[in-house]
Amino acid sequence: MNKSIFDDINSTNIGSYWTTLSQQMDPYLWETLMPNSKQIASDFVFYRGMSNAPKPLAPSAFGVPAIMRKRSGFDRVSDHTRYFKEGYYIDEAIRQQLLRVGANATQAEKDMINNHIFQDSMELLKGAQLTREIMRNQIIQTGKINVIGNGQTITADYQMKASHRVVNDKAWGTTGSTPFEDIQKARDLVGDDSDQVITRAVMNKATFNALMSDTNVKSTMLYDNGKLANVTIPQSELLNFLVTNYGLTVQIYDKRYMDIDGTKKKWIPDGRVIFLPDGELGKTIMSTTPEEADLAAASDVDMTLVDNGVAITTMLDSDPVNKKINVSQEVMPSFPQIDGIYILDAFAKTGTDPLATTPTAPASTTTTTDPKA
Repeated sequence: MNKSIFDDINSTNIGSYWTTLSQQMDPYLWETLMPNSKQIASDFVFYRGMSNAPKPLAPSAFGVPAIMRKRSGFDRVSDHTRYFKEGYYIDEAIRQQLLRVGANATQAEKDMINNHIFQDSMELLKGAQLTREIMRNQIIQTGKINVIGNGQTITADYQMKASHRVVNDKAWGTTGSTPFEDIQKARDLVGDDSDQVITRAVMNKATFNALMSDTNVKSTMLYDNGKLANVTIPQSELLNFLVTNYGLTVQIYDKRYMDIDGTKKKWIPDGRVIFLPDGELGKTIMSTTPEEADLAAASDVDMTLVDNGVAITTMLDSDPVNKKINVSQEVMPSFPQIDGIYILDAFAKTGTDPLATTPTAPASTTTTTDPKA
């Protein structure tokens, strides 16, 4: 049987290429705090308000049934994953190159052409990875998901407490501001509301520069109420001061991303400080896609899973003869630690939320909160 020009272009090879490539890439900021978690069904449940802190087992006598631990006092949140899919056809120019080299091509020639095709596939897989991070970023900063594209609107609202999204009275870096009091308020409120301890903060460089230049910060750290306008606090000293006095580790995150509308955006807007407790914030739920469920055993389609739930499928079209490469995922973040998050807009105005233009939410995407434990 003659080998097809498309034989080397299959989901297994594309998946292996992506796995190798992705291992060389730094993870996204929120990816490590909401790692991918695979499940079969699209519906999922989590309990908001549950602390990461362990609780001791109750004492028991011998020969009696175990006491069943209850989730009383926690809100039960139910939701479902959302579907994303895009594909590529091998374009005519590449197809003609494949035909020209045919069966007589050297391995180096085949690798050169296949690598070009694989790069297109990598763009789809990078897009799937970016989509997951956009959803995480939205939900961590706002408690909401709002993704629009291809005539589809994906929304969810996990109802972040209004008291956990605060605009301060005086902008950091201006007369009368009190950044250390703002930080302490965040720690106290989260501790009272959720028994969580704020240990981390994320902000961009503009926000951190305002903190370093703040007169109140300088006078507190230097014990000097004199002329501080020209005094510069080293970044390392401020970071150490926050750890020592507030148990707060600060990450400065200045990266940007290309949104679905083609505009470049900051992951963390100017002035926004995201306060976080220790540990994971939730999971990125990856459920079984239709491709995984229905095409795994198909003879005319091959399918490979990567990233704990992203399906790569390749299929041969007969008229005209060509090959199509699809990438799909069903995904949604869960957020049990939502009550341990505190969002401060430190520039005395509401920062730009990382949400798409707010649409009217379809009834089918409404998230429900069940008060039952």
